[in-house]
Amino acid sequence: RVTSVPLLTVVFKNTMPPLDGVQGLIVTSRNGLRAVAAGVIRDAAFGLPLFAVGPGTGAYARDLGFRHGIE
Repeated sequence: RVTSVPLLTVVFKNTMPPLDGVQGLIVTSRNGLRAVAAGVIRDAAFGLPLFAVGPGTGAYARDLGFRHGIE
């Protein structure tokens, strides 16, 4: 028997660590990317190389304006 419980609500908290010394970002989902784009680190994040897991997340990163190192 399989039980499935989908994620119903995603809540972003604006408590991300500073990006001082960070050389790039790895984003593993569109929700992770949404959190980065909506967060206080947004401006700093746009200047870093971004490595997206999956073509959908990569395409969404480009749609949001990320341009450096999207894989």
